[in-house]
This record gives sequence, structure tokens and C-alpha cells, in this order.
Amino acid sequence: MPMMSYDEYLSQKHQFPYFFSIKKPNQILYYFGEIHSVDPDDQQYVTMRKLFEEFSANSNPKKIVMVEGGVPSFIKDINLAVSQHSAPGFMVVLAADKSIPVISPEPNRAYELKELQKEFPRQEIQYYYFIRSVLQWNRYSEPKPDFKTYVEERLKSSKNEGVWDVAETSLDYMKKVHETLFQEPFDEYNQQFFAKNASPVRLLGKINEVARRSSEIRDKYIADQIVKYFQEGYSVFVVYGGTHAVVQEPYLKELLES
Repeated sequence: MPMMSYDEYLSQKHQFPYFFSIKKPNQILYYFGEIHSVDPDDQQYVTMRKLFEEFSANSNPKKIVMVEGGVPSFIKDINLAVSQHSAPGFMVVLAADKSIPVISPEPNRAYELKELQKEFPRQEIQYYYFIRSVLQWNRYSEPKPDFKTYVEERLKSSKNEGVWDVAETSLDYMKKVHETLFQEPFDEYNQQFFAKNASPVRLLGKINEVARRSSEIRDKYIADQIVKYFQEGYSVFVVYGGTHAVVQEPYLKELLES
């Protein structure tokens, strides 16, 4: 069973946050498709907490939590954890209280890059990764971290993974890439522009095509990690963006409900 295609996704209506579950005797998979909210008062966190309480009460001693984009550091104040790290920060706090491990089942960046370079120019791939960091920075509540420091730390982490050269890890370099691709000045506060171009759902430009292929690579890898842990006997609580949940659902149900 393949992943749901984005054409199929667009042909349907979905309400977010999105949730589905798979249950077997003494074992459960809860998949919460979140909206990327840094508002601690967002209703999704009430729902997420309730579902996690149900999950943690399951009698299976083997449990694991999976979150998107890396496991953030523990912040005791749960409101601050949400304002700094959105849903992953929230889940780290809840899981710590129940002594449940948290992982982030993301593919290796070098592997993903190798696959993307089969289809796309290097600068388009660089720009896609860059604007993902820009979007993350925009989601921070005020006061935000220094923009230049924030994005260059992430660019340099990619260098350390063997992805980019040193010359490609500066904000000035990425601004030039932006101007080459879009023929307009770079504005780090233009969150709507970056969200539109980083979306894998609608193909409005070149960067959306990169985003879609990246998401396809990630969705297959993430879903296979979920399957691996479930088949090893774990109960699994997954928190990823809502689109990931919808796209992965038929694949996971085909493999895990049979």
C-alpha cells in the first residue's frame, strides 16, 4: 500500500488537528496530526494531553513517543516549552513525567539530499531547507532569538552533516539565493511567503516541488520507523504535522491492522 498521494490529499477535505488510532490487544498506536502552534492556550494541547493520558495508561510496558524535527531540550515550564518548541516541546514534558522515551524518526539529511539532488538543482534544495528554518524562527513568540544567529547555526549544522560547503552557510549567501530565485528583496518577517513556498501540498513554484519530494521521502521513512517499533511490540504515540498524519494513515493501517 503506497502513501496517499498529494493529488488524493487535495481531493479531500481534512480538519486539523487530525487524529487516528490503531489498536491491538495490549498495544496501541495514537497518531496526533498537530497544527504547528506556539500558543500554550491552543485547544489542541488540551486534546493532546487527554489522548496522552489514555495512551500512558495502556498496560503495555513498552511505550515510545515520536515527534517531528528533532527532540527539543526539556523545559520544565510547559507553557514556555510550547512557546519555544510547539508540540514537540509539549510532548517532551508530558513524556518525561511518565518516564517514556522520546525520539524523532527523521531520515538522515545526507540521504535525503542525495535523493533530492537526483531531481533538483542544488540552490533550490538549499533554499527549501533554509526557509524551513526561517519558518521555525517566525513561530517563536517574542522576544525571538537573533535571526542571523538562529539560521546560521542551522546552516552550519547541515555543513557538519556533510551537506553544504562553508561558503554556503551564511545568511548573506542565502539572501543572494533568494534574490536569484525570486528577483525581490529578502524579508525574514514575510511568514506567509515562506509558508506558501515551503508547502508540499500545492505546486505553486519550483520550491514547492522540492518540498513535496522531501515530504514523500520523509513520510515513507517516518512511517517505516513507526511500523518497525510497533512490530517490535511498542505502543507508539506520534505527534507530527496534520498533513503527515493524513498521508501516512492508509499506509500504516494497511501494514499494522492486518
